[in-house]
Amino acid sequence: MSERREKNKFNIIEGVLLIVPLFSGLLSLFSLFLVAILCSCGILYQLKKNKRFVLPPKKYFALLGVYWISFLVTSFYAIDKGMTVLAFFKNAVIVLFFLLFMQYEKQERYFQMIAYSGAGSVIVSIAMALLKVPGVWNDNRMQGVFLYANSYGLYLLLGLTILMNQVDIHKKDYFLLSLLMIGIVLTNSRAIILLTIFSMIVSLFFNKQKWKKMIVCMLAFLTLFVGSHYYSKLDKRIDGKMLQSSEFLTRLMYYQDAILLIKERPFGYGYEGFYYKQSETQTGVYDSKFVHNSVLQVLLDVGFIPCICLMVMVCFSFFDKKQTKKNRLLMILIMGHSLIDIDLEYLIFVLMMILMIPEEEKTSFTQITSVKWIFYTTTLLYTWLLLGEIGYKTKDYEFTYQVVPFHTEALQERLYSVAEEEEQFKLAKKIYRLNQNVSGVYEAFSNHEQKEKNFDKALVYEKKRLALNKYTMYNYIMYADFLSKAFHYYRGEKNLEKMKEYGSEVLQIESRIQEVLNETNPLCYRTIHPPQLEMPQELREFIQKMRQGLETLS
Repeated sequence: MSERREKNKFNIIEGVLLIVPLFSGLLSLFSLFLVAILCSCGILYQLKKNKRFVLPPKKYFALLGVYWISFLVTSFYAIDKGMTVLAFFKNAVIVLFFLLFMQYEKQERYFQMIAYSGAGSVIVSIAMALLKVPGVWNDNRMQGVFLYANSYGLYLLLGLTILMNQVDIHKKDYFLLSLLMIGIVLTNSRAIILLTIFSMIVSLFFNKQKWKKMIVCMLAFLTLFVGSHYYSKLDKRIDGKMLQSSEFLTRLMYYQDAILLIKERPFGYGYEGFYYKQSETQTGVYDSKFVHNSVLQVLLDVGFIPCICLMVMVCFSFFDKKQTKKNRLLMILIMGHSLIDIDLEYLIFVLMMILMIPEEEKTSFTQITSVKWIFYTTTLLYTWLLLGEIGYKTKDYEFTYQVVPFHTEALQERLYSVAEEEEQFKLAKKIYRLNQNVSGVYEAFSNHEQKEKNFDKALVYEKKRLALNKYTMYNYIMYADFLSKAFHYYRGEKNLEKMKEYGSEVLQIESRIQEVLNETNPLCYRTIHPPQLEMPQELREFIQKMRQGLETLS
């Protein structure tokens, strides 16, 4: 009796799964570091109670370990070294959760937490939307506590699928199912609505013995969807023109640009490398932190070896003879939608994949003194990182980069918030050591050199800055202002050679813009963000005057 009571006891795994939606689906570093501390403390508690440490299945842990360690390796040559190191700590949460999971008996009820937390989050999200809390409702879609409609919809769909594939659907479950369906419809995500219909059909096939209840659920969802589609103010996003929509075409541009980058460097660009590299290499007008395809994202972040390891790990789990039909369906939903969106950035979906790993004969050891010290150290390490993230959340960026000196995003936020040129220059140098693709860094460097009248050095920085903002006309205007300033300075110095040099740079502005337009993906002109590089009249007149001035000098 006591053993059964122990198995049914609420534990930290369920706690993590239950509160996840309140932490934006484990996307922010703050929530991840907090969960890392919970996992580490949970492992220490189990070590103290059980006097043994249970090891994960070797093949899964080895494959996951390669993926995790690859962030540390990639950090040596990453575009953004600081954020790649933070991504190493971010993904360690997966490892810690896996280790914690191994210390418990495998429980089917863990999955119930996803359904409960999903249904609860719908109530919270609707209440927040009615109170007009920023970010919860955007573009006529409920983004919920995830603050991103598509991945939030996937989370709700997984809860719905879990409830529909349990042994039986009880009366109380219909309330949860209703909330999840309402949430899915309110996210107004095309892919999720289609996947919901797919999941219900597959679930009906798996559970023929309760077909009446399944049919009721399907009809209820279709009624909600049709009602919202035709009689509400929600945008009608599912139609015959979905594949010609601006959003879809923009993602095709992401993919095409990403594939070229992967070919250029198959060992990855580090975490957020795509975001900082895209400004130089993009062939359309977009600004996206992630490529919206999880396989491409892993390839961009850490390269093909860790990507293969992750895919092999998923295949081992999916095709294992002990795997359940419900878990296979959940994996299809997660991986299928992740091929067109950023789902795996929300680590809750990765943690769910960990829960689905089939149980094997467990191995353990009882010499746990050294293991305890590892997790004591881990707890202290993540407490330190969490302090830095508290500063970041409260916008005390100076505190954050003092605590975590490689926190590039905190350094950038501080750079853009200070007005003193000398302080900007010092911050720019710190950022440059971590990331050489930050536009603000070159602006600070250029301002410093201009103050010292070192226009040749400033020109190098201005060109780099322009390359990182090639689709923004404002930057061409600022570049022209810089060239004008340098031209007039050298005219005062009576340096004809330098006047001709900087005058020639002015004449090249038009060809620079034309070169960008020539390289632009034709898909870009079919989106809502085509290139806006029509030169203003003032800039055209300035170039013409400079052309006449150079003819006079000649």
